[in-house]
Amino acid sequence: MGSRIFNCDETAFFLSPSDNKVLVRRGQKIVHNIINSSEKENITALIMANAAGQMAPPMVVVRLGKTLRESVPPSWAIGKSENGWMTNQTFYEYITGVFYPWLIESKIQFPIVLYLDGHVSHLTLPLSEFCMKKRIELVALYPNSTHFLQPMDVALIHPLNLNGRNKFINGE
Repeated sequence: MGSRIFNCDETAFFLSPSDNKVLVRRGQKIVHNIINSSEKENITALIMANAAGQMAPPMVVVRLGKTLRESVPPSWAIGKSENGWMTNQTFYEYITGVFYPWLIESKIQFPIVLYLDGHVSHLTLPLSEFCMKKRIELVALYPNSTHFLQPMDVALIHPLNLNGRNKFINGE
């Protein structure tokens, strides 16, 4: 049953992570988001897995004109957008062209449930129609609350971002 329950989330990796700004309530001990003042140069990574621990092929979203194919494992998808952020088009292309074929190839039984951030880039009519036809039940979590609601963010993405940021700051 765990093989049919999926969660996906994305994170941005800034290519020049300096001049970070933090906005938190005074006295708060946990910082969930750091905002970079130079958000022009970034790549976005989409990670998806099921409750059984199977990882679907990840996707890296880069700015139009950038080429990464040599740097990215062949099983990973590459999406492109004007600014390197996830868009409704790149997400739709991932679900229809990468994730769904992977489900078939992996012999995952349908229907499946996909928990995702309720951000506007994830929820479009074409995607909803595709998922309904293919028996993929979309469950939108409250937008921008993934840092405490979404398993992928809590268990993998947040620690990954903290570790990567610490290595960059320490020059590793």
